[in-house]
Amino acid sequence: MVGQVVKWVRYGGFGFIKTAPGLPDIYVHNQALPPGMKALPVKQRVRFLLSKAPGGVEAIQVELLEPSVHCGQIDQPLHTRRARD
Repeated sequence: MVGQVVKWVRYGGFGFIKTAPGLPDIYVHNQALPPGMKALPVKQRVRFLLSKAPGGVEAIQVELLEPSVHCGQIDQPLHTRRARD
């Protein structure tokens, strides 16, 4: 399957991939990412396989479809965010 990362929770080590409008987002854990990667930027296009999981399905064997470019925000815990003036 092919999709696009719509959310990544860095402190939780997981995120969600959207495959098509109207379909539920697919859960992905950082253990499914290529070696050396711990997070995916929002809007990153990926290819992956689906696997059964306790809560439904999850993405496994995730591959990047183009070079990883930080195109969006990766969620961070509130205590690490800087306040804006």
